[in-house]
Amino acid sequence: NLVEGLGTVQEITDKKKIEQLQQESEMLYRQLFENSPFPNGILEKETMRFLMVNQAATKLYGYTEEEFKKLTAY
Repeated sequence: NLVEGLGTVQEITDKKKIEQLQQESEMLYRQLFENSPFPNGILEKETMRFLMVNQAATKLYGYTEEEFKKLTAY
């Protein structure tokens, strides 16, 4: 059925647009995190270990990102 086929194409097109917007949003937030002048870190909820830190955190505290990943926020 032509109408069903066009509906499927539209759904795929919409899905691709949504995926692209999600990727762009993720890239924007990553840039905001990495380029923030304020020290920021992302923690793993259960262990409170650092998963990521930005450059401002490494400069202020003197740890490398790998050293931060061995620390907890306790």
